[in-house]
Amino acid sequence: SASAVFEGPDSFGPNFDFESYYTKRNDKLKFRGDTKDRRVSTIGAPSSFNEDDVRSSFFQFFVAILSKYRKFMKEAKFDIEGFIKINPASSEDFFRRMCTESQGFLLFIKLRKQQQETQGTPPPDIVLFDEFIIQKKNRNIHITKDKATPFLDDTSQNVVRTLDALRVDSSHLPPSQFTYDRFPRLSSK
Repeated sequence: SASAVFEGPDSFGPNFDFESYYTKRNDKLKFRGDTKDRRVSTIGAPSSFNEDDVRSSFFQFFVAILSKYRKFMKEAKFDIEGFIKINPASSEDFFRRMCTESQGFLLFIKLRKQQQETQGTPPPDIVLFDEFIIQKKNRNIHITKDKATPFLDDTSQNVVRTLDALRVDSSHLPPSQFTYDRFPRLSSK
């Protein structure tokens, strides 16, 4: 999957010409994992925008920044201060805000606390995320023995075919529009 790596000015003024900046500096816009040469066609957006690449890049970002979260899950509690301290001092404000103000992060930890308390089989989304962390750690050249990632290695649930739903045929209906002055009352029968 591709991830964008480019240099840009530290602050963009209100009249900054993004398009000419990126067109002139095309050599600075590189996509890892992609052999195609992508040119900038609109303000800051690659001409062959792929939402799966963007989704994958965000997922990889969160795998990278949260890769050590398990070390701070103690007795169904999360040590926020310890988690913040292991990250660079320059990122302290970002991690503090993420850990205390982000609904997504709070839900992330809450779901893992619940799973820890019940000691049951973790749901697939937790297993998926944790195995991506393991896979990332397995790529470390200093690790001599890789940990298994059976969930990621299992191909039995792969999507092999996608079916689109048929469009509704409304050709036999009269061309009319239904309007109501209030929401229809539902019968309790």
